[in-house]
Parts: sequence; structure tokens; C-alpha cells
Amino acid sequence: MIPQLLAAALGAAIMLAPGILALDSATSDLLWLLGPIATSIGIAAASDVLRGVRRANVLVGAAAVVGVVLVAGTTIGAGVAIASGVALIILGLLPSTVHTSFGGGWRRLWE
Repeated sequence: MIPQLLAAALGAAIMLAPGILALDSATSDLLWLLGPIATSIGIAAASDVLRGVRRANVLVGAAAVVGVVLVAGTTIGAGVAIASGVALIILGLLPSTVHTSFGGGWRRLWE
């Protein structure tokens, strides 16, 4: 749960970065687009029922890394986007501990 909450906090930081660092327009748009998505995924994945959703942050992180290369932003903007993208990928790939199981899957349905 801690990595997912860190991913949510990182998403919030991604949203704040363009205003704080005065980034260029294209990089700002990219970060403002990906920040809320990362935050939403992190908050949803913090619950036990949706713990598998954390893998979606791998795609958001990859989009940040590839997107900043495509928009050719400033050095600071590229550094922020690449660092946050790599961090989201790492947080999305960390294993999650199973505290409880829910239902019994398809076997439970047919028994």
C-alpha cells in the first residue's frame, strides 16, 4: 500500500512541477495530463481489492519518458518527466503483499 500512496503523491508532485519550475508549454501539458492519471491509479491501487491496478502506472511512467522525448522539452522539464516516469515504473513494478483474498475466483462460482 505504501508504494501506491507514494505513486499518488508523485502524481500530485507531477501536477505541481510545471507551475513551480516554470516549464515550457509542451512539457507542462504532458505533466498536467499524466499527473492526475498517476494520482488516480495510485489511490485506487492502495485498496486491497484493486491492488493489480498498480501496474497501470508502468504505462503512465513509460508515457512520461517517451512523451517528453517526443515533445522535446527543456532540460529541466525533460529531467523532471524522465525521473518521475522512471519512479512511476519502479513503483508500479514493486510486488504487493496479499492481506486478504476476496471471493474465490471462478472456482467459487461453479461450486
